[in-house]
Amino acid sequence: MQVSPGAVIVGRYLVERKIGAGAMGEVWLGEHIGVGYPVAIKTILAEGLDNPEVVERFKREALLLGRIRSDNVARIFEFVKDPEYGHVLILDFVEGEVFSSALTRKLSVEDAVDIGADIVSGLVDLHGVNVVHRDLKPSNIILEKRRGGKLRAVIVDFGISRVMKKEGELEEMSNLTRAGALLGTLEYMAPEQMLDPRNVTGGSDLYAMGAMLFRAVAGKHVFGNLNEIELTRAKLLQDSPPLPTGRSDAVAKRFEEIIAKALKKKPAERYQKAEEMLSDLVALKDQIRLVAAGAKAGAGAQRATPPPLPNRATPTPPPVAAVPPAPPPLPVAAPPAIPIAPPAPMIAGPASAPPSSLRLGSDSMFPPAPGYSKKALVVAVIVALVLGLLLGGLILGGGGAPPAAGP
Repeated sequence: MQVSPGAVIVGRYLVERKIGAGAMGEVWLGEHIGVGYPVAIKTILAEGLDNPEVVERFKREALLLGRIRSDNVARIFEFVKDPEYGHVLILDFVEGEVFSSALTRKLSVEDAVDIGADIVSGLVDLHGVNVVHRDLKPSNIILEKRRGGKLRAVIVDFGISRVMKKEGELEEMSNLTRAGALLGTLEYMAPEQMLDPRNVTGGSDLYAMGAMLFRAVAGKHVFGNLNEIELTRAKLLQDSPPLPTGRSDAVAKRFEEIIAKALKKKPAERYQKAEEMLSDLVALKDQIRLVAAGAKAGAGAQRATPPPLPNRATPTPPPVAAVPPAPPPLPVAAPPAIPIAPPAPMIAGPASAPPSSLRLGSDSMFPPAPGYSKKALVVAVIVALVLGLLLGGLILGGGGAPPAAGP
């Protein structure tokens, strides 16, 4: 019986709507009835249910994917057999944009490096359990947007994957996406896989990885839009052209080198292990972070530096106000006068009371006459005083007794 919306698988998975289909199977969005988390339900088409080989490969795919633990590979929850719908794979539902839809626009080198590192990390985990995908292409990759806007690339379809046994023999897994001898998608298929679908190794997946990233950045396939015959001839006879990033910086040049190595025509010249390619992509991611940090620091320094002043003549400084002259010094107080005793009388006789004593002031009060010394001035003053005293004595003593006659 064919699955349809509303169907319930093994009593606990409710089918909601179809989200993908291939030549031999379909993928549906569903929900776990008990806890409510979303799941992807992968079923075999009705015409394949009666084919024991298809059913057996489907079982092996489920058993193999159950051993894979990877952040970049869709996780299997359960492999069940429903009495009405047959064998069913219950997978982790990864919600996001299909990588092929993102390729309607060119991606930057930086975005391609981030996405490429995620996908190759998934290949490291796949190859670690001896699985070669064989049909790695953009429509088998989901870009899930996580918290903070960061994308996580997840490999979600393993329809024609193969298991590499220890002795080198390859077992084909379920072919749910394509029927036919040439399994895979020609644009992303490695040259050796075109010659012999059984002649695949991990290097074949890395070629497809390089072809996807070339398409993402260049906006076209490695050899352009050729028909199948022309494309087959080009892949088998020609080396891949260089990736035209349109940039000349160190990051772009290094990315071009990584893609060129992944797309080598001869498997021996490619990356031999997914770990090698992952190491180069992670190192380039670190380089991108350093470049971005340097650019951010430079922009911050430019914002902190004030813009230069316009080119103009040096401005004249404003005039300085004139300082008023200092006031003249205040006159210094004269020292106290020294009293000068009156000279003794030079003529005996009754003397009258002397005139009031005189005081000599400072030189500034009695400036010397021009041409006279200070000493001469003092002498002149004393002489004048003496003459004044003598004259006063004669006038006052004029009425006295005459001098006695001599004997």
